Amino acid sequence: MDPDIVMILGRVVEKALKADAILASKRVLVTVHSAAAMRCPWMGRRFRRDLKTLKRALARERPPGRRSQADAASALHAPALHGKR
Repeated sequence: MDPDIVMILGRVVEKALKADAILASKRVLVTVHSAAAMRCPWMGRRFRRDLKTLKRALARERPPGRRSQADAASALHAPALHGKR
């Protein structure tokens, strides 16, 4: 895997990876850990905001007309409409 965007969950991981040369060429999104987001309402709001930011960034990078893996998977399992295939 060679992602263009790396999402770091939590301050401990951020500190551990700060000097990592591999991440130098990547876009990094740092947010709170998901467990902290469930415990503290203000962290939950930040986590949801950061997920929206990630979604927008991914939408900008996806070429037009190309479906995501989730879209492709749901199309495989969708029933045929009105008997048409």
